Amino acid sequence: MTAALLVSLTIMSVSAQSPTPTQTAPLRFEVASVKPNKSGGVLVLQPRVAPDRYQIINLDLRTLIAMSFNLPAYQIVNAPDWTRNERFDITAQMPAGLKPSPAALSEMLRTLLAERFRLVTHRETRELPVSALVIARADGKVGPGLEPALADCAPGGSRRLGPGPDGRPQLPPPGVRPCETVGGTSSFTSGYITMDGLAQMVAGRTGRVVLNQTGLAGAFQLALTFTPEPTAIGNPPQVPAVVDRNLPSFTTALQEQLGLRLESTRAPVEVLVVESVDRPAPD
Repeated sequence: MTAALLVSLTIMSVSAQSPTPTQTAPLRFEVASVKPNKSGGVLVLQPRVAPDRYQIINLDLRTLIAMSFNLPAYQIVNAPDWTRNERFDITAQMPAGLKPSPAALSEMLRTLLAERFRLVTHRETRELPVSALVIARADGKVGPGLEPALADCAPGGSRRLGPGPDGRPQLPPPGVRPCETVGGTSSFTSGYITMDGLAQMVAGRTGRVVLNQTGLAGAFQLALTFTPEPTAIGNPPQVPAVVDRNLPSFTTALQEQLGLRLESTRAPVEVLVVESVDRPAPD
């Protein structure tokens, strides 16, 4: 980590420091209200953004930190347990005349967390347990649910379906839309996804870093169905409705339907380390 990056992170995380003449003050909301939410309801992961207002309802602090730094929550370490278990509502007023771009919103949220939660963080690289996505069969063949993409969906591509042996456009499997990726609690389909993109999807499902070590190049179409795992949302935790109880687990579906499996290994991972954080003072 360079000295310049360390200084930048410190400015974002420690709001008590005044900017020097050569530094730019971090963006901040004009007014913000932070209140505990003890409703026990379902997590609301998407903020409500309007030209003059930014609102978050019933969200845990660990997820808020991840959102503000544009990192998955599993790359945040040293966060106290209460940052996962306690929920908060945030209502903030946008600065007048500021266009609420994603980058501006992330910076203002980081400033709010530093001011109201006294959040102090730094980035570092640690060797952590991770999963490697690999081809399951020794002969290198993949499963029936994984096929080369039929459409050219890359930037600047035609997005048209390629011709089959008879010269007619080929059709994707039922439920798969060319150039679209759709994820649900018990299914995942894509008409155009790389193995790097699939590894990111699997990471989101398994809650840990997943490395693409399949060796498969290009883009693919796939259809995956599985039994959803219980989700720790609400009080008590909610269990998603199961469409078909005969469906395999997610990791089993990867192997049976796509011909891929996960191997446990270790690798250097960039993480966000929480040095200190406090519960917010009452408004």
